[in-house]
Amino acid sequence: RLRVYCTDQANSCVPKAVRVAGAGEPVLVPTVPGAHVMDLAAQVDADLAAGLRPFAVVATVGTTSTGAVDPVTDLARHCRRYGLWLHLDGAHGAAFALSARGHDMREALGQADSLTFDPHKWLFQPYETGCVLVRDPELLKATFRMARHHLDTGYLHPAEARHGEVNFDDLGPQQSRGLRALKVWLSLKTFGAAAFRRAVEHGLHLSDHAAARIAAHPGLELTSTPSLAILTFRCRPTDGSADPATVDRLQQSVSDAVRATGQALVLTTRVRNRTVLRMCTINPATTPADIDATLELVLQTALAR
Repeated sequence: RLRVYCTDQANSCVPKAVRVAGAGEPVLVPTVPGAHVMDLAAQVDADLAAGLRPFAVVATVGTTSTGAVDPVTDLARHCRRYGLWLHLDGAHGAAFALSARGHDMREALGQADSLTFDPHKWLFQPYETGCVLVRDPELLKATFRMARHHLDTGYLHPAEARHGEVNFDDLGPQQSRGLRALKVWLSLKTFGAAAFRRAVEHGLHLSDHAAARIAAHPGLELTSTPSLAILTFRCRPTDGSADPATVDRLQQSVSDAVRATGQALVLTTRVRNRTVLRMCTINPATTPADIDATLELVLQTALAR
């Protein structure tokens, strides 16, 4: 039985993909208390002893809730030790590698066997423009390419691809498909890569700005530090209540009320089994003044609860 490993913070697309691949359910590896780190070696050793077949590790580069990043370099070392495939889910966070702060991220991404990246997230492209990068692209052809001369289905028999020509049906399960890459190519040609780099860095600056404002206000509490332009926080009850259920209900109430105003969207998520407010500051049109106004709206809404 094949075993695929990820943390409980992995995106829901991971178990879906594992099921589609026929590998059952992924193993949710517990994280070390106080850190977003999988205790991978212990789990793999236990599975090997049980006669199971460890196959792959899916590491997350930017979790949905907090933007946390799995320790890719450490996981890559374990994967080399055990002969496991290392896949990085960089749907959101891989764009960080474009920024001036992204040197370590670039080093980490280079250790993967495969990487997913969604330009329709932090590169601001229209849906849908998902992307997969593979260290050895010949593996895609070995998996998906059909030997046309071995098939006689009455369908067309095109000539072999010319040198440098790409047939995308050789690289994935889909055959008839739209030219998704045109959106990304056109954006890069129009705005240039530097514009996207500036936009990513702007989002990082906004999350730092928001965190500083939250940390400085007695009515707010930062619950996770900014990571990949995502941060979480909560409102402190005005009556000083410390009851967890009461505090959790306050966050949901504030989120619902703020959303109802139509002025801002501050949703909730769960961090350490508590309800918190979440901000994702990647919109390049957002300004520090917008962040300040949103936090003021959150505070005024909490005071009215």
